[in-house]
Amino acid sequence: MMAALIIYSYAPLYWLQVGGCTEPQMGVLMTGMGIFMAIFSLVLPMLSDKIGRKAVILPSSLLAGVTMLVLFGTPNSIGAIVLFVLFGGVPAILPLFAMSIISVESVRPSQCAAAIALVNGTCELLGSAMGPLLGGAAADYWGLAAAMLLGGICMILCVPVTALMSETLPMPVKK
Repeated sequence: MMAALIIYSYAPLYWLQVGGCTEPQMGVLMTGMGIFMAIFSLVLPMLSDKIGRKAVILPSSLLAGVTMLVLFGTPNSIGAIVLFVLFGGVPAILPLFAMSIISVESVRPSQCAAAIALVNGTCELLGSAMGPLLGGAAADYWGLAAAMLLGGICMILCVPVTALMSETLPMPVKK
């Protein structure tokens, strides 16, 4: 959630002030990122139903983290633009796995509502409340690119956390 809120809050200003884009160019980049985010919001859950939650979340977290780190390191590069448009929206999709799919698959049916509420509340408190606050503090102190560094670190930290998780994809019933 923290990386997602950093992208939502600071990417437009980042492209204008750090990336050197005009307002129309920034609008095109944000629109492109939104289109790919919509595509990935359909594809990633369907793919996770086929190959497993961890098999989707691990590389997606890594791609999102690398994208944000490239934004930090090489803001004016074609690579940063391409990665942002393709994978800049992925941090907004991945929390949905934890907040709904994995939390429901990890408990008995009678505990689903409590599991969703606990995970969602934690994500909102730590990610949604703290993300823009910490991203803004980093941007104020070190510049807008520092917010992307913070988001990239958050996404990279998701990789070992996900690696330690148990797979929750229900196994198909054999007939």
